[in-house]
Amino acid sequence: MAAARRDGAIDDVRLAVGCVGSKALRLTELEAKIRHSDPTDSHKIIKEAKPYLRNLLEPIDDLLGSAEYKIYITGILLQRALAQALQDAESRQDGSNG
Repeated sequence: MAAARRDGAIDDVRLAVGCVGSKALRLTELEAKIRHSDPTDSHKIIKEAKPYLRNLLEPIDDLLGSAEYKIYITGILLQRALAQALQDAESRQDGSNG
């Protein structure tokens, strides 16, 4: 996960998910939807991305959890990771300006 912010909006974002489907994948369509959005809107965008995540990641029920749970937790973790990446980017920017 990587993210940058400019003028309050998400300027750039890179998303990848592993351990949900058979292989790790980059979420380029979701990146495009989040790019240039307000950080608070990004949570809604991720929450509404369940069908996209389900189709792309193709999770299966197994001992680690149901496919539905894997998609649910993927959305939660993406939201948290994005918030952290934006906070880290802002901290780096503030540090370079001081």
